[in-house]
Amino acid sequence: SLLMGIAIQKGLVHGVNDSISLYLPGLPKDGKEKITIKDLLNMRSGLDADDEDPASPGNENTLDNSSDWIRTAYAVPLKRPPGTRYLYCSLNAFLAGAIIENASGMPLDQFAKTNLFEPLGIQKFSWRHVPINRTTGQGNLSITTRDAAAIGELVLNDGVVSGRRILSHEWIAQSLASEVAISDSDPYADFYGYMWYTKAE
Repeated sequence: SLLMGIAIQKGLVHGVNDSISLYLPGLPKDGKEKITIKDLLNMRSGLDADDEDPASPGNENTLDNSSDWIRTAYAVPLKRPPGTRYLYCSLNAFLAGAIIENASGMPLDQFAKTNLFEPLGIQKFSWRHVPINRTTGQGNLSITTRDAAAIGELVLNDGVVSGRRILSHEWIAQSLASEVAISDSDPYADFYGYMWYTKAE
């Protein structure tokens, strides 16, 4: 989510309402072109991807066993109209990362290093690479607890670190907004924003 905000600020991605097809060459025009970047960030892509369902064609295990993650992701059918139902799945985060990689021409971990980690003083990290020439995007990022806290502090400080603005106030506010009600499917959170959970007080 933070990296997508940076990509938009840099003009590499136009905005969250763009169709994902603008940034994913070869994406089948079978309804997937109706998925927006915002749908990925909100976990409402409509793809038949459910990490909790072993029979789901887009679950995380299917990705893990794939020899080409993009081809596998492209083959996952739509199950429902995009933007209509929240369902957390790793595939959405992977595609969001792939969009940043395609738009920037950089592996996601290197884009993160240059634009997020280095400004925060994060020097040691590893992010899993998968076939073919992709970074997972969802999880699989190893950093220290202190460095994870630095990312949290960045968000708490409205996108500013050491007096330098890394992310706009607007992006932080949008990311943390209680956009999608999820309490009926998640016992630990009430709403979901741009890959952030929120709890009603």
